Amino acid sequence: MHSHQNESLSIAGRNLFDDEASSSNDTRTKPPTPPKTLHEHSCPNSSESKNEDPLCHIKHYLSIVDNIRADGATKDTSRLRFFHFSLTGKKAEWLDRIPPTQITMWDKLVSRFLDHFFLVGRTSTLRDLILRFKQGDDEPIKSAWIHFQDLIKQVPHHGIQKWLLVQIFHDNISQTDRRKLNQFTQFRFSSLTKEEGWNRIKEYIQYQDDLWDEPSPSMNISSISEAMHPTLKGHLKRACKKICWIPY
Repeated sequence: MHSHQNESLSIAGRNLFDDEASSSNDTRTKPPTPPKTLHEHSCPNSSESKNEDPLCHIKHYLSIVDNIRADGATKDTSRLRFFHFSLTGKKAEWLDRIPPTQITMWDKLVSRFLDHFFLVGRTSTLRDLILRFKQGDDEPIKSAWIHFQDLIKQVPHHGIQKWLLVQIFHDNISQTDRRKLNQFTQFRFSSLTKEEGWNRIKEYIQYQDDLWDEPSPSMNISSISEAMHPTLKGHLKRACKKICWIPY
């Protein structure tokens, strides 16, 4: 009995200190790790899922699913088809309760998802920032436009109609930029539709960013001259300064 215990201790001691050697001599191949499923990629760890930002969930999900093309399906179809696999717990239960006939457009599904899981207080705060947008002193018009778009992206379910978004931006940029924007649209900004107004703002921002791009066909020579004059004058001043420094 005593000799048997000594033998057991000897074996245990050898196993304890010789693990590395024994593992190096083990020639058995380990089974390959199966690739992660879409569900495993999209879902956070269980410890994180309770406090997960629903907007971050959407962004992470899109970064994966937009690289998938199943049976020639459109991007929106793929997003709708696989969204359920990215959800767990209460989020999955919430989606199961929605009749399939009501899940036909990705943007509307995202809006409902964020409405339900986005914190009400945070939604209200971010929505208020959009409504109170104002171009900063000496802030370039392009920076103001990027800032305005970033505010909108932070709360896609803001519920603010597009015509009002256009009006908010137009009315809260500097007087100088507002005058130039109106000149760019031949003083017809208030008569544009919401889509036309939004697109004309983007065109104006691009135009200011690169004056030497081909101007919009709808602009006449007079409005082009008025819109580009201040910036062109600045270009000429800088060119003259450079010329003054050229050694003879």
